[in-house]
Amino acid sequence: SMTKNIESLYGTLETDITLYANYISWDTEENKYMEETFWVDESDTKNENYEDRYVGYIEGSFEGFVPDESGSISINDVAYDGKSKNHIYIFLRENGFTHAQACGIMGNLQQESGYNPSAFRSSGYYGIAQWGGGRGETYTSGKWLPENERASFKWQDIDMQLRFLMHELNTTYKEARSFITNQQSKTNPIYACEAFCVYYECCINGADSTIVLKTNKATSYKWQDLNARRQYTAALYEDKSLEKEYEKYKKTKEK
Repeated sequence: SMTKNIESLYGTLETDITLYANYISWDTEENKYMEETFWVDESDTKNENYEDRYVGYIEGSFEGFVPDESGSISINDVAYDGKSKNHIYIFLRENGFTHAQACGIMGNLQQESGYNPSAFRSSGYYGIAQWGGGRGETYTSGKWLPENERASFKWQDIDMQLRFLMHELNTTYKEARSFITNQQSKTNPIYACEAFCVYYECCINGADSTIVLKTNKATSYKWQDLNARRQYTAALYEDKSLEKEYEKYKKTKEK
C-alpha cells in the first residue's frame, strides 16, 4: 500500500543501515503518513533481513523535515497536527494543576515532542516528554503499571504517557512536583516552565540560563532550548481556547 515515500519528496536521506533505519511513507489504505522504524542486524549490509521493532502513524505536514545528527530519520522531526494538545491540558487540569502550571508543563512538552505521543529518536527517547535512559526503559517496559495492565500496554498511548508523567511526579520526581506546584507557579507560567525543565526534564548542557527560577540547580547550569520552552509557554498561557475546551469538558462530565 506504500505509494510514495519521503525520499521522493525531499531527496535521498541516508541512514546507517547497519544500526538503524527509519522510513516514512504514504499509506493509501490508512490515508495518512506512516513511519516504520527498524533495528537492522549489523551483519545485514544489504538490509534484506530486519526486525520490525516499531510502527507508528502520524498526520500532518512534513514541512521542515530533517534527519537527526546520526543521520537517522525520526518521527520527532515532523510537524505534528497537535490533536493531543487539548487532551494533555484537560488531563493536567483534572490532576490539580492550575492554568499557569499546565501551560508551563506543556511548553516543555511542545519543545520535546510537539505533543506527539509517537515521538521517538534512535538514541532512545520516547513520547511526549522524550523519556530516555533508565526512564525510557522503565516507561517502555510497562513494569511501572499494575500487573494486570501490562499485557495491553503500548508505549505510544497518550494516556499511558500522561499516567507515567504523574507516576514519576508522585514517586521519583517529587522534588520536581514541589517546584511545579508551589505558590509561585500557580500564577506564573514561566516559573512553572523553568521548574519543569530543570527538575523534571533535567535537560542540562544547553545554551540558555534561567531567569525566574532562582535555585542552586537552576543557576548552576545552562539548559537546552529554555528560551523556546518559555515562548511556547507564554503563547499557551494566552491561548483562551485551552480553558474553553476545559470548561466544555467539565460540562460534558457533569451530564
